[in-house]
Amino acid sequence: MAKLKFGAIITDSRGSIGGHTIKGTRAGPVIQARSNPTRKTTPALTTVRSRLSALGKTWFATLNQSQRDAWEALAAANPLPNTWGDTFPISGQNFFIRTNLILATVAEPTLLEAPLDQAVTAVASLTLSVTAP
Repeated sequence: MAKLKFGAIITDSRGSIGGHTIKGTRAGPVIQARSNPTRKTTPALTTVRSRLSALGKTWFATLNQSQRDAWEALAAANPLPNTWGDTFPISGQNFFIRTNLILATVAEPTLLEAPLDQAVTAVASLTLSVTAP
């Protein structure tokens, strides 16, 4: 593992180049050999993959063009931040899958229509429960 010091032109970097990975640590940016993780298929991973596949098929087979256009508009209006805080747009299909994967995780039905109102003005309700030993 080698430590890196960036200058005035290049101030930060993350990611892999060839067989090496640049990442940030407590000691600062470092470069190390890229590791190849072992592939372990768990029941949770199988569930996520099947949901992802089903949502991808739903996008093309179930949604009509006006619904896809609404998801595209929603995605364009809500860009996502990257590691450095810059925003970038995602596609409507990615926004549809991302939203519905979260809903599937909490056992909610698939949302075919794009939400029209994204504004959150106040928290509707909040319950805090604290238990001490």
